Amino acid sequence: MIIAILSDIHDNIWKLKQVSQEINKHGAEVMVFCGDFCAPFTLKQLAD
Repeated sequence: MIIAILSDIHDNIWKLKQVSQEINKHGAEVMVFCGDFCAPFTLKQLAD
């Protein structure tokens, strides 16, 4: 099982997009987000 662990996003949606592509590329089954997002649009991007 591949698990992706993320933290300290701080609404950097550009880096989050890059990381999301890597997570998908490697086929992670689970993502654990340890916090530090500031705006709701970042949470939506995480959910997608």
